[in-house]
Amino acid sequence: MSNKSSKHHFTKYADAPPKHPGWYIWRCEHKQLKGVVITFIDKFRKRGAGHTNVLSPSFDYWNGYQVLVPNGLDWAPYEGSPPKQNIDHTLNINELTLNKCPFCNEVPRLTYSGRFIGASPLDSTDWRLKCCSWITGPRIPNPVYLIEQWNKKTSPKPGLEETITPEMKAACIGEFTVQHKEQCFTCLSSGAIPECEVCRGEETYTVNVPVPWATMKDIYKAMLSHSPAYKAIQQLENQL
Repeated sequence: MSNKSSKHHFTKYADAPPKHPGWYIWRCEHKQLKGVVITFIDKFRKRGAGHTNVLSPSFDYWNGYQVLVPNGLDWAPYEGSPPKQNIDHTLNINELTLNKCPFCNEVPRLTYSGRFIGASPLDSTDWRLKCCSWITGPRIPNPVYLIEQWNKKTSPKPGLEETITPEMKAACIGEFTVQHKEQCFTCLSSGAIPECEVCRGEETYTVNVPVPWATMKDIYKAMLSHSPAYKAIQQLENQL
């Protein structure tokens, strides 16, 4: 699914329907979901209408007297290959875009089920996302909600390391030390010298060693991963 619909010039069907049979791009509000506008590919063909034949979209409705099409229907020319299955019909929903799949790096496509065989996207009852490597998730009645949840779960999230700012690094480097005992080589080689300026005759002395920045980051990330706030965020994301 993409924003292909925005690249086409649409005509209101009520003002001027297509003049020739073929495949066209259609745009219309879903029959049951208010505010959900679907752009899709479907056929414009000749069909019987009482004692005559007329050109009409394949998702029309014959009420016994005349052929009806959904209110607010728009159309635009289509120059691509005919779709092979319903997964190829839908071009766009509410001009929303989908994030790429984290497994195959492809944009997943929307597939739907309808109330009857051959139903158009306007008659859909539930939707799924599909791509080459992604395990298909549950069927969702509202495709807008499905897209929003997919984008939310696949959007890049700040990692623990990304939460460390340059300001934090500048303020902390050199502020933490650990004590480390060193041997006084002068006193070890010639015996303890009480007047030794290094160890004062004790043969060992203590120095303060700055904690390496890499170690400080590891400590920070470990503490953050165990914080109640971080665990609450992880639990919430797993429920989506």
